[in-house]
Amino acid sequence: MGARRSSRVATVVSLARHFDDTNPDAQAILDARFRVMTAQKRVQRALALSEASDRFALVKLRADHPCASPEELRLRLALRTLPVLLGRALASRRGYPELADELS
Repeated sequence: MGARRSSRVATVVSLARHFDDTNPDAQAILDARFRVMTAQKRVQRALALSEASDRFALVKLRADHPCASPEELRLRLALRTLPVLLGRALASRRGYPELADELS
């Protein structure tokens, strides 16, 4: 099992190296922290980053659509990540056909 874990950690670390704007010393520290992190902790971190990203996106959506209801804002957020056909169906079903028309 140790070899499988090492392989998965190496994959996560190699994905983190995709961005080359990180100082090599900082990257080494980040790599070391990923290696000792449990799977549960890595998932918690990923979820926290996803939630932070959603909060930033909602701020932008509120600025772009100041009269939108909380439900419409949540729907607009969901539509940013859903496949187009699913997004259109969801928007129409929720009573926002104009949002379905905005999707490309």
